[in-house]
Amino acid sequence: MKRRDFLLLALVNLAWAGNTVAVKLAVGAVAPLTAAFLRYAIVLAVCLPWLRWVPGRMRPLFGAALAQGALWIALLNIAFKHASNIASLSIVSQLGVPFSLVLAVIFLGERIHIARIAAIVAAMVGVAIIGFDPRLAGEGLALWLTIIAALMYASGAVLLRGLSGVSPFTIFAWIGLTATPMLGLASLVFEPGALSAARALSLGALWPIAYSAIFSSLVGHAGMAYLYGRYPVSTLAPLLIPSPVLGAALAVVVLGDPVTPRLWIGGALVIAAVAVITLRTRTAIDATPA
Repeated sequence: MKRRDFLLLALVNLAWAGNTVAVKLAVGAVAPLTAAFLRYAIVLAVCLPWLRWVPGRMRPLFGAALAQGALWIALLNIAFKHASNIASLSIVSQLGVPFSLVLAVIFLGERIHIARIAAIVAAMVGVAIIGFDPRLAGEGLALWLTIIAALMYASGAVLLRGLSGVSPFTIFAWIGLTATPMLGLASLVFEPGALSAARALSLGALWPIAYSAIFSSLVGHAGMAYLYGRYPVSTLAPLLIPSPVLGAALAVVVLGDPVTPRLWIGGALVIAAVAVITLRTRTAIDATPA
C-alpha cells in the first residue's frame, strides 16, 4: 500500500473513532434530533452539487437514505444522549456488520457457512457480555437503541449493494435531502424550542456536529470509497478494526468512561467476529466465478 493511501486509511480510522466522542458532545449541547438535523443539513449543503437522479435505482437509494439517514442517526443520537458509558456503545455499534450479513442471506439469497455463522454468534455473545455487566446498570435503553440503530444501518448497507458505481457524494446528497426535512420535523414535534435554541449556540457547541458531518459522514465514507477502488476488501477490512477500539479508548480518556473486564472481553469478541465475517465474506466473493 502506498504511503499516501495508508495515511488516508489512518485518517478514516481517526475520523470514525473521534466521532464517538463528537456525537456524545453534540447531544450534550443540543437535543439529539436537532443535532441529527444539523448534521445532515451540513451534509446536504456540502453534497448538493452532486445531487443527481439515478435512473432505475431510486427505490433502493431512497430506502438506504431513510435507513442510514434519519432512522439510524436519530436512534444513535438518542442512545448517546441517554448513555453514560460511550465506550460500550462504540463496540456494540459494530453489530451492523453481522446484521448486514444476516439480512443479505434473508433478502438477497446469499449463502454463509460455519465460520461466519460462528462469528455472528460470537458477536451476539460479546454484546450480551457487555450488556449484562453490572457496572453498566442503567445503560439498557442506550444499548438497545444502539443495537436497533446498527440494524437500520445494516438495512441501508444491503440496499446500497444495488448502487455500485454511484458516487458516494451523490448517495450522501440524497441521504441529506431525505433525512434533513424528516429530522427537522421530528425535532419540531418531539423537541419543542430546540431548533430555535440552536440558533444561539456558540461555535464551541457546534463543532462536534460539524465534525460528524464532515469527517465521519464525508471524509470517512468518501475516503473508503476511494480506497476500495484501489485495494481488495480483504486488505482494507482488518485495517479498519482499530476504529471502534480507538473510539472506545477516546471515550475512556476524554469522557472518563469506566473500563470493566466485561467490556474488554465482550469488545474483543465483537471485534474479532466482525473481522472474521469481513474476511470470510471477501473470500467467498473471490471464489465466485465471474
